[in-house]
Amino acid sequence: MNTRRILVFLCLIVCFGSGCKKKESPDVMINLNEQYAITVMYYSDQSFIDKYGKYFMKKFPTIKLIMIPYPAVRVNEDIVAIMSEYVKQHNPDILFLPNYGVYRDFARSGKLTALDEWITIDRYPLEDYHQGVLDVLRSADERSIYGLSPTFTSRVLFYNKELFDSNNIPYPSNHMTWMELFKLASVFKQGKGLELESNKSYDLLKELGTRQGLTMLNNNGTSARLNTPEWKGVWETAATAYRYQNLQTNNPNGQPSFLKGTSAMFLANSYNMENIPSSISWGVVTEPIDSNREKSSYSLYLDGIFAVHSQADERNKLAAWEFIKYINSEEMASILLEERPNTPTSRKNSFMQYNNKEKASALYGLTSWTRPVLEKVPQRFFNSLETIAVEKLDGVITGSVSIEDALMDLQTEAEKILSEK
Repeated sequence: MNTRRILVFLCLIVCFGSGCKKKESPDVMINLNEQYAITVMYYSDQSFIDKYGKYFMKKFPTIKLIMIPYPAVRVNEDIVAIMSEYVKQHNPDILFLPNYGVYRDFARSGKLTALDEWITIDRYPLEDYHQGVLDVLRSADERSIYGLSPTFTSRVLFYNKELFDSNNIPYPSNHMTWMELFKLASVFKQGKGLELESNKSYDLLKELGTRQGLTMLNNNGTSARLNTPEWKGVWETAATAYRYQNLQTNNPNGQPSFLKGTSAMFLANSYNMENIPSSISWGVVTEPIDSNREKSSYSLYLDGIFAVHSQADERNKLAAWEFIKYINSEEMASILLEERPNTPTSRKNSFMQYNNKEKASALYGLTSWTRPVLEKVPQRFFNSLETIAVEKLDGVITGSVSIEDALMDLQTEAEKILSEK
């Protein structure tokens, strides 16, 4: 039995003996009279110090943070491979992982230390931590948590109260399905119902397909499967929504119509809360959901994940855990919210001290995460196929191309791209 498991066992004995009362603050697992120096891989030294480092070092003056800058990664390069080699060379104690894909790969390849035992030992409180964020973090192997993320973003549905009131239309509600949202949008005049933040019609089609568990390729990524009855149904839904149900994409070169007060609803990233003019009376609810997954978010995105490197020195691992605990604490969340009150912190209680219940319900109301379909194919395949799919879908929407012809052409082009070396 290793040391960490012995600690967990002893912790449970103490817990049962004391009645497992909730603690005001977690234990500190290190000797604060000793000096520590831990290395942190982060994309910007000054940004890290300003956002997290200075607050942590003030609270833990015996723990020195040494920055290791991020490796240079160009567009379309394999970020996982580059970061893996960089971590192997520099051996940082704390890793800031920029997205879920890197986190998932690092966790599955044994580069990260599971935090579950430390969470148990410390009785580290996660009751008010966004359960959807925890679901993302556990999904790497569906067992353990390998990192924590202080903040997140997700889409929400904004609505203009004045436009709804003037038309005597009930406001949108949390947990609406896509079909319910399309129907609501169709009540308004053409071009005034629902605006999507995305500027490509194809993004809606892709999301509707993903939510149904559809993939573009077979299991081993060698053959396309786009010309199917299931995908045809998705194309029909997306094309109908754009053609008849008052749906519009955002103009990439201009301000969204919603921010001008001319669109009734706006499905967009939560950071737009900061951009809505004070002249607009607005409300917000959750993004649309899949009727089979009523509490599941499709768009939940973590703003970077802090993790402990599995190859770090054992003594430094404990100091690294203290850092991760602190920057994911209510205290740190309050500091972030003092600077930007609309910041979606993973700590819900802290967010609610600065924001109303309506905002909190929209951001924290979906408590699980729709797993992405990870297909075994180079990114260049999707980039090439997307260009063709956008053209075909636009043709279907205008009526110049039939869905049958569009899918047949797309299937042919996909097979051609796959055959290219």
